[in-house]
Amino acid sequence: MAFDEDDEGNHPYFFGGFADGPPERMAALMHSAETQHGKDKVLIYDFVAPQQPWLVRSYTGTSLALNRNLPPATKQCRVTLDYTPRFASTKRIECDRWRPLRTCISMWKYGKLGCAVPWETGVEYGGRYSVLLTAEKFGDALDLFRVLPERITSVDEVTFRRVYGHEEASIEKNIVYVFRTEKPIPRLRGESDVVYIGQTKGTFRQRYLPSAALHATSRANKMKFEHLVQEYGPIRIALASHTHFGESLLKAEGQLLWWYFQNHCEYPPVNYTKTTVRNDAVLVG
Repeated sequence: MAFDEDDEGNHPYFFGGFADGPPERMAALMHSAETQHGKDKVLIYDFVAPQQPWLVRSYTGTSLALNRNLPPATKQCRVTLDYTPRFASTKRIECDRWRPLRTCISMWKYGKLGCAVPWETGVEYGGRYSVLLTAEKFGDALDLFRVLPERITSVDEVTFRRVYGHEEASIEKNIVYVFRTEKPIPRLRGESDVVYIGQTKGTFRQRYLPSAALHATSRANKMKFEHLVQEYGPIRIALASHTHFGESLLKAEGQLLWWYFQNHCEYPPVNYTKTTVRNDAVLVG
């Protein structure tokens, strides 16, 4: 029977559980183990085929529950309980997925097909599901940036104006962006195709189109771009909202630079900018 004990609809998030298939089937799943993390108890749920796990979120004082099916290949979820109130409630839910092969997603806004590598870990706080980004998943995050259609294939003003002045470079403001070569470049540790990480409060076109001639003709820029294109192939540019990675443009840029540094023990080859950001993980949701 449906009920609601609060006329104003004030129902704090209470508990998260799991069901095999849509909750109306009433096939609740029990946790397979439990452990202690500091003062918190953690319930561990392991999922095996052919189970189709759903997350069931309950709220105090109401029969209303918000449910969602978990992403394909979810292998385990861990529910951290909070005993601060008079009864145990859910403090955090973290889920892991089997890492699948690269999959393609439809980018409906731009009428194109884009490919992305799904993340392995998702975290939920207070009923909101997010993904957890770390340095280990830096490459996966970059695959979700929107890539501009034109590439820097030669070092001349016409090419830079074609790339920097494209209409799709004038869509978003307050962005972080990366320059990436076709082939990876050896670094102090490992290799990477990222050559520059930056940010701008305007659009990419506003930031770079006025510099098209400078990038093609100044001695330092011409030398730099010619070497990159000749040795490592055409340069593509990818854009993303800064809010995915930090509360400000500088913090978002710094977060990306720090993850790059964690992976390679140095900053991208064209970056003069350093950072004091030292966050190892960021929730995106």
